[in-house]
Amino acid sequence: MKVVILCANYEPGGAQRAVLRLHNQLNNNNIKCICIFMHRKSMDFSDSPTLLLEKKISSAGDVWTVCKNWSRVLKAEKPDAVISFLPYANILGQLISYFSGVKVRISSHRNLSEKELSKPIKTLDYLWAKLGIYTGITAVSKSTKNSFSYYGKAIFSKLKVINNGISFAPSALSKDECRKNLGIDQTAFIIGNVGRLVEQKNQILLINILPKLKDILLVIVGKGPLRAELDNRAAELGVKNQLLFIDELTTHQIPLFLKAIDIFVMPSNFEGMSNALAEALYAGLPIVSSDVESQSDVLLRDTDGLESGIMVSNDDPEGWIIQINAIKNDEALRTSLSERAILRSKDFTVQHMANGFITMLHQTKS
Repeated sequence: MKVVILCANYEPGGAQRAVLRLHNQLNNNNIKCICIFMHRKSMDFSDSPTLLLEKKISSAGDVWTVCKNWSRVLKAEKPDAVISFLPYANILGQLISYFSGVKVRISSHRNLSEKELSKPIKTLDYLWAKLGIYTGITAVSKSTKNSFSYYGKAIFSKLKVINNGISFAPSALSKDECRKNLGIDQTAFIIGNVGRLVEQKNQILLINILPKLKDILLVIVGKGPLRAELDNRAAELGVKNQLLFIDELTTHQIPLFLKAIDIFVMPSNFEGMSNALAEALYAGLPIVSSDVESQSDVLLRDTDGLESGIMVSNDDPEGWIIQINAIKNDEALRTSLSERAILRSKDFTVQHMANGFITMLHQTKS
């Protein structure tokens, strides 16, 4: 079987990393697979992928170029299946795949429909599902699947949840060595967050509670449009000495960061499935997270009720303060949370993700 994975845009995001991991794992499973991105949205990603357009799409002419080049790829490669990630790859990519005679066309939804799809795109997505442009549909989490209930019962019941697989090796260095490597305070108790500085990630909550988190340093890895607003809020509250931003870390530096911190905190307002949260599980960190459904998909295991982190409502900042301080002051609780995190991490392997797609490929082919 020959598979092409098409992803809409190339930037350092969770969907893009999942694409690259899936591509590698399918090849490791003796399924010939190539990976293609529609256009380059960011220069921050260090890999050298195949792109249908070397720059960000900015005109109707660019869209035409992408469509034309995608059609040429399909004609040259003659794949048995196309797996698409993100809305424009699902809509444009799978329509062209359909007319190019590709038999298996699997779309993969990576975020909540109401957060990611405009009304016109949602209408097309519904039609593509109804008309059979998609022969299979996946969602990255249960909460993501639930947001596509507009498909109707018949199609919705066939939508398969395939969680992201994480490729993560905890750092072998000591905590002190990791902090020294990253230039982080050697003695502070550190709560850490990884994510773009955007409203979705809600880092403002963490800064707002810092005045009541005495002797705690907040380190945020990420950059984005809200950096100045977050800096200003920290200055207003008089907690700039408790806050450190790290603009960007490489894939190899993330394990150092997760080893360097004491608690992973993630107050996201919504997620599809958070790679950062899954990586924190692999690192064996105590976790405090928002209680939105997508986060509970990661932290709670249905089969045995395992709770691998503490979830708090974003409407309850006092609850965040209580839980963070409780973990800080209770070594036994930190150890218990760490052990549960490591247990849960075993559910998010790359092979587990690949197995889900391999099953879909064979089911839809037959």
